[in-house]
Amino acid sequence: MSDLGPWAQLMERLQRAGLDFDGEDLADAVWLAQQIDAIDAKTDRVPEAIAPNRPDVWPELPLEGAPELTPEPEPSPPPAIAPIAPEPSASAVLPPTAPTAPHQPEPQSLPDRADGLPFKAPAAPALRQVRQLEKALRPLMRKVPSTTRFELDETATVEQVADRDWWLPVVRPALERWLDVALVVEESPAIALWDRVIDDWQGLLGRVGAFRDVRVWSLRGTETGSITLAPRTHNPSGQGRSANPRQLLDPSGRRLILLMSDCTSGLWRDESLALRSVLETWGAAGPLALVQLLPERLWRRTALVVAHGVQLSATLPGIASDRLEISGLPEWDEVETAGSLRLPVVTLAPEPLARWARLVAGAGDSLSAGVLFEAGIVWRPRVVDSTDAPDAETIARQFWAVASPLASQLAGYLAAVPVSLPVLHLIQAALLPESNQVHAAEVFLGGLMERRGTDGDGVPIYDFREGVRSWLVGSMPRSSTEKVLNAVSDQIAKRWGLSSRGFRALLLNPHGPLPEDATDELRAFARIAQSTLRRMGGEFAALGDRLEPETVGSVALEIGSIGPPPDNKRLESLETTQQESQKELINFPPLTEITFEEGYLAVEGEFEPPLIESLNLEWFVFEAAITTLDRTVSPPQLHIERFSQEAQQLVELLPHGVTLEMVLIPGGTFLMGAPEEEPDSSDNERPQHWVTVPEFLMGKYPITQAQWRAIAALPRVNIELNPNPSRFTEDAEGDLADNRPVEQISWYEASEACDRLAQATSRLYGLPSEAQWEYACRAGTTTAFYFGETLSPDLANYDGNFTYADGPKGIYRERTTSVGVFYANAWGLYDMHGNVWEWCADTWHSNYENAPTDGSAWITMSTKDKRLLRSGSWYYYPKFCRSAARSYDVPSDQNLTFGLRLCCSIASTSQAPLLDKSTEE
Repeated sequence: MSDLGPWAQLMERLQRAGLDFDGEDLADAVWLAQQIDAIDAKTDRVPEAIAPNRPDVWPELPLEGAPELTPEPEPSPPPAIAPIAPEPSASAVLPPTAPTAPHQPEPQSLPDRADGLPFKAPAAPALRQVRQLEKALRPLMRKVPSTTRFELDETATVEQVADRDWWLPVVRPALERWLDVALVVEESPAIALWDRVIDDWQGLLGRVGAFRDVRVWSLRGTETGSITLAPRTHNPSGQGRSANPRQLLDPSGRRLILLMSDCTSGLWRDESLALRSVLETWGAAGPLALVQLLPERLWRRTALVVAHGVQLSATLPGIASDRLEISGLPEWDEVETAGSLRLPVVTLAPEPLARWARLVAGAGDSLSAGVLFEAGIVWRPRVVDSTDAPDAETIARQFWAVASPLASQLAGYLAAVPVSLPVLHLIQAALLPESNQVHAAEVFLGGLMERRGTDGDGVPIYDFREGVRSWLVGSMPRSSTEKVLNAVSDQIAKRWGLSSRGFRALLLNPHGPLPEDATDELRAFARIAQSTLRRMGGEFAALGDRLEPETVGSVALEIGSIGPPPDNKRLESLETTQQESQKELINFPPLTEITFEEGYLAVEGEFEPPLIESLNLEWFVFEAAITTLDRTVSPPQLHIERFSQEAQQLVELLPHGVTLEMVLIPGGTFLMGAPEEEPDSSDNERPQHWVTVPEFLMGKYPITQAQWRAIAALPRVNIELNPNPSRFTEDAEGDLADNRPVEQISWYEASEACDRLAQATSRLYGLPSEAQWEYACRAGTTTAFYFGETLSPDLANYDGNFTYADGPKGIYRERTTSVGVFYANAWGLYDMHGNVWEWCADTWHSNYENAPTDGSAWITMSTKDKRLLRSGSWYYYPKFCRSAARSYDVPSDQNLTFGLRLCCSIASTSQAPLLDKSTEE
């Protein structure tokens, strides 16, 4: 018997016969056959046409408990909801292997598939907060009178009989759901990353009860430059017949078009603007929205970077998108709105989804985020010429400079095994359960990968760029690489029904029956495993040299997990096993157990600051912003102008593949403290005094929870560290908050973290002095904030219920936010205003009388003295977020607003430039 079901067998036979049927075509054909059989049974003749009144084959599901028994006059297709397979599987495409003889599987064998590693992918839902998302769509759950369906009006009929003696039924339009949905999925090279998200979103729209119908379409460009649509299916042989995009237009304006895209494909940078023309056509006919798959922090890498961010509103329900009202355009920049594309943008998160739903429903007080594409503006991202491609190390470091900690870990894990989505999902489920599709997209879109063609089904094949795999594997701890190889090899063993113990390079029984294609797959995996082991060095490299992928034999190699040396009993057991293996196997290396410990450099005595010329600094690009407050209008309007900057940073590699970015702060002289005329300033911020600060390195972000766990894993110096002290351990989507700043850290714990990092790197890591902190925060500015004279919740995380210097009110988030989501200052430092208070090395002094002027920390002899805190936090008012604002607490306090940012001293052959105070004054 074949493993295929009857429907799959029918589809396969139709395709072999040359009939390009998709699932929808087949459903229509079966339904039509049922109608013909029903008519034949009644009339005993072949009908000339299908009867207009069909049986109620697809009854409409009632809403809100009210039964609707009236059949629809026209046939309704099956719901376009993708069935959920109990155990979804896919093929991991591997590098091509040596050609083998054709293999015709027996009926009992597996179906034909592409050359790859089949894995059972984890079936965990990809869409988070489903209930909240369903609740966000409630404004769209309304009913309107139908123009095609009618029902008996019993009251009007009885009144007509009683008043006029007319025994005729009185009908009225039946109520039906207001909108139907056309879910359009752009078929970009990276769309496979989002397949599970798309399926979950499609299922949610179908069952939420707000829409008449949900149809799913694929959008792609043609060789002639036009745009075509096709019904989207999971059939690998094709997507069905092509259709014109105008087919989605509904004259009644009751069709909601949702375009799902990450805005990175070639269609968005096509000079012909074919995609934009299609969007303008849809937007003129009814409600249209872009469902952006990437979070807002990554939009700058997409086509949305050339559009203006705006706020959209509507006073009528279902209004066409090109008639939405616009607000929030920058007044200092002349924007031509005529002929522009107004496009609401929504992410799959409850809050933005709820605002957009209210916009579509016509709630006049609702503002939803959107973008405005000016006419003729094309996204022209910089494409690296093959002749000007950077080396592998530069590529990896550029990726680390902008990637989230989880994406960096995922890239390192993926470098140890063949690149494929099933393997990616396996790594995420087994080793990084807190990661999601966004982190996978960062890896695939971060410059590490390149396209290597397509497989037999037309699915793009990706692999690491030349040399990047080797560099990533070399930069990962060997224990992490071993875990990846263990997880993937175990899955291969289970797939082929083989025994699974520890780490495997190959498992193959030459004496037992095994499908021929399994040998090819194991050889392909062995080729990657062999090169990975060699890059790991030491005994791993020797083990890799023993593997011969082209002559696969019976292999049962095991590597002991990292830990203390095995005891004598375990060694005796291993020796016995080794002797038995040598008796049974011929020409095969003995069973080997390798134990080792990861070490960190410990230097006795005082560290010397390294020369800046000896540091491997790299350039990175970031976006900063300045603000201006227009007080000529009421209320005053805050304008934000963003600009791009470059700076240098040192990227430190911490345990578990976590990175720490330290930004180079140039030396200089500044006026420390606040003037008396600065609103809400305090006497403890005076007297103002000139301070000369030598150049140093400072953390780009406050220490994140992932970085804290990595530092806590370093050898102890003085005290123990809790690796998970934070209260806010989950973000709004329910994911682990690795990118949020660590909090509930005492000054003692912050100092221990600095000591551990100093011991591991032999660099002078420590908490910044108060002068270093304020100098780095100001970044050359003299205003209350490095953005300008006031602050907005759009620029920092604090209690937005309160304002500063006529600034606007805004959201109070009531928790920390991920680092790097707001604009940086002019030197590339993020979150210096708000989020968490940051400990400084200084002890508390009530004013700046006799304060040091060389940038050093001002420390008294007692270790119990109160310690300095800077930055403000998510819980406090904006006045505490000022560059000059100061606070303090006892060094043992572990408050849920307390975090830290690291500093590293360096030496330079050049002196810091001194400011001529006479000219300044």
